[in-house]
Amino acid sequence: MKKLIIYNLLFAAIFYISGCQLDNPEISISAKDFLMLEDTSESIIVDVRTDSEYQAGHIENSILISLHDRAFMNKIRDLDKDKTYYVYCKSGLRSRSAVRKMKKEGFSNVYNIRGGVNDLTRNGLKLVK
Repeated sequence: MKKLIIYNLLFAAIFYISGCQLDNPEISISAKDFLMLEDTSESIIVDVRTDSEYQAGHIENSILISLHDRAFMNKIRDLDKDKTYYVYCKSGLRSRSAVRKMKKEGFSNVYNIRGGVNDLTRNGLKLVK
């Protein structure tokens, strides 16, 4: 009986972890593909990290809307839902959560930059301060 419980817990953990790793391709873009975009001037790049992370270095022309800010949802609701948004954080987890929230609010052109700052800088992006 103990083994059955352990196997069930192990299976549930593996299922949960693998599910968390999957990213909906419709709402994400790799850091490499993001850097290859020819023109993002009509798009809005949103950094959902903390203020101190943003001040340490961010994508040029990005705006800060910290996921940890209590007013996050109010700030998101103030954005134009018809624009295209690229959302990033340090590793892609917070931005994935932010993108899901934005989708629920009716944004249709919003994309998580998978791997976040970690992958962007690994692929050659220089952050600005």
